[in-house]
Amino acid sequence: MRIAAPSFIIPAERLANVQYVRGLVEEIELLYFCSRQPEDLPDEQEVTQLALEPLRYNVHLPYDRDLTLVASWSTLQTFVDRLRPLGAQTHTLHLQPQREFFRQLETFAASNAGIISVENSGDDAQLFDQAAALPVDFCVDVGHMIHFRQDVEAVLSRHREQITLLHLHGSDGRRDHRSLKWIDPGLLRTIKQFALEKELTICLEIFQEAGLRESIALLRDL
Repeated sequence: MRIAAPSFIIPAERLANVQYVRGLVEEIELLYFCSRQPEDLPDEQEVTQLALEPLRYNVHLPYDRDLTLVASWSTLQTFVDRLRPLGAQTHTLHLQPQREFFRQLETFAASNAGIISVENSGDDAQLFDQAAALPVDFCVDVGHMIHFRQDVEAVLSRHREQITLLHLHGSDGRRDHRSLKWIDPGLLRTIKQFALEKELTICLEIFQEAGLRESIALLRDL
């Protein structure tokens, strides 16, 4: 099991964040949210500097595009291509319910074999069932499932072989992306054991430094 942190913890550029948490975690989730903003498109200098850091990466691709549209996938491909020098473990995109999304996803995944994963983004973990026959890995956002009161253990069991990454964060009932102290200890042990058995990365999608540090310690000591 590895622990990852997101690339935005302190109010600074992506590289500065990576360097800030270096030594705290083994992997970084590089967040690229806004494909419509030119400054968020990874440039050659940024990628070169990131590649020098002694860390593993996984990439969260932008989610500001309608992936039922062919042109949107060209945008995602640009991110994948520019980030290839980093050798990221996977490039994650959000599931959508439309049939056309799944048709486009199959083509995209075939063109990027072995490096694409799909993620639930709200109370839509049932969409993993529709993606199960496609050549993609699964990034299960356990934090969202907890927040929306979905059955985490059922999804982990049903899609065990396809799951390669977990996103984890607590929910206080009103907001998620909180400290792991908000998660039932029994469920947290189950999640950690699953990650240990499969040698997965657990990415703590917690954007407040105090909550992140608290959660790292809690997860390691569990």
